[in-house]
Amino acid sequence: MKHLLKKVGFAALLCAGTAMPAHAAPVDFDCDAPADRVSMVSQPAGPTLAIAGTFVAVEVRPSKVPTSGGVQFIGIDGKVGVAIQFVVPTPKSPTIEIRAIVLRDGKQTAQVLGTVPVGKPDPHSFSFTLTTANKATFAVDGKAYTFDFPYLPAARSGMFCGSSHVRFISTTLTP
Repeated sequence: MKHLLKKVGFAALLCAGTAMPAHAAPVDFDCDAPADRVSMVSQPAGPTLAIAGTFVAVEVRPSKVPTSGGVQFIGIDGKVGVAIQFVVPTPKSPTIEIRAIVLRDGKQTAQVLGTVPVGKPDPHSFSFTLTTANKATFAVDGKAYTFDFPYLPAARSGMFCGSSHVRFISTTLTP
């Protein structure tokens, strides 16, 4: 996991952070991390791997790495995982870049899926679902993207932010 997010701009998140209750009730996470720092909540993921809710980029902080927030599923061993990262390249950027990050055998690949405007609409609705056929579907503001991911025998799901203030609203992490 260290390599998964360090290469895209911030410290490792593997199984770190605050644990959340293991239920599917929607939660709000007001993720507020100082410059060059990361904040996260996570929980063990069950057989259905899905996260859905809304997010707002409240504040972007100048830092040594791109500011971001996102959602993830990481294998317990830290060698496999998949994440969606919302990246604001500069504090005055008019767009949020949506990246898919896949970790296979400790090696990371990243691809830009698209962009959404900062503040329009606000908040941005999203869903992130993994299937047993190793297909991931991420949708934001009604636009869907699909990509392959590695098999996750056991995983943790979570939400994170780095060098930013991101508000996750009515977000469900399916256990």
